[in-house]
Amino acid sequence: MVLERGISFVDATTSPRSEKPRVWISSGLAAPPYASTLSCHPRHALLYEDNAVVAREPWVLPSASELDTIVNGVSAAPGCCVAVLSLSSDLYDEFDAARSMAEMLSDWDEVNRYVSGQPLQRAIECATEHAESGSSQIWQMGIRVNPPGLPNVTVDNKTGRLVGLHCDNWFGAQMKARDGSPNRIAMNLGNGDRYFTYINLPLSRIWQLGNDATDLSVARLTGDLLVRFAERMPAYPVVRLRISPGEAYIAPTDNLIHDGSTQAGYEWDIYFTVVGRFGIPMQRPGQAVGETR
Repeated sequence: MVLERGISFVDATTSPRSEKPRVWISSGLAAPPYASTLSCHPRHALLYEDNAVVAREPWVLPSASELDTIVNGVSAAPGCCVAVLSLSSDLYDEFDAARSMAEMLSDWDEVNRYVSGQPLQRAIECATEHAESGSSQIWQMGIRVNPPGLPNVTVDNKTGRLVGLHCDNWFGAQMKARDGSPNRIAMNLGNGDRYFTYINLPLSRIWQLGNDATDLSVARLTGDLLVRFAERMPAYPVVRLRISPGEAYIAPTDNLIHDGSTQAGYEWDIYFTVVGRFGIPMQRPGQAVGETR
C-alpha cells in the first residue's frame, strides 16, 4: 500500500553515521500473537490486550519514494513531526552506574526499583535539567526499564498486558486539534538500540480512514479506532526508527499511533521520558536520513 504524506521525520543526530539502518517499514498491520515471548528473559513473556494491533513483519528498508514520504510530511511543526537527536555525552555518562548495575539484576521489578531509587537521583536530575532546558513547561516525567526482545513495550497498568500500537491521551484534545497538544521526548540511556514505531499519519487522518468519513467535528477517540483503521487499511505500513544509546526521539504522542520496541535487544532497555513542549531540531546539512532498498 502507498504511504500517505502525514507526520514528518527529522534525523538531527550528530554522531557519525552508523552502518545500521535508521528507518524500516512493516508489511502492514495485524493482530498480535497470543503473547510476546522473550528468549533471553522467558519469565517476562507478556500477554496482549484482546483488541491489540501490532506491526506485521517482516521489517524492510523503505524505497526511495517511501522514505521521501516519511521524511517530507505535511508539516514540520512539533505536533506533526517526529525527530531523532543526539544527547550530550555528559548526560549519557551520568547513567554509567545505572547501566552497570542493571546488568547485574535479573528481575524486572527489581531493576525498575533500582533506577528509580536514591543512588540515581543525581543522574535523573541531569536528565530532568536537559529536558527542562528544551521545553517551556513539563507535565510528566519518569525513568523506566524494559526487558530486551519485546516487539511492543507499553503495558496497561491495570491488566498487566501489552497494549500494542496506541495513541496517548494526556490532554484529551479534540481530534482536529490534536496537533496542538504537547509532545514527548524519550532518551535512550541503556546499552542497546531501542526502537520507536509509529503510523506516519496524524490521528485525525487515522479517524477519517478508519471511519470512511471526513467530518472531524463528530470525531471521537474510541478504544476501537485502530482496530477499525486496521480492518480498512491492513496493508498500511508502520514506520520503525532506530534510537541508539545516547540518542532520543521527540514525538507528538497524543497525535499519532505509536509504541516502543526492544526487539532484537539483549540488554535492559533504560529510558527517561518527559511530556512537554519540545521544539524540533534542525537536520544537519548533508545528513543522510536512511538507507533505501
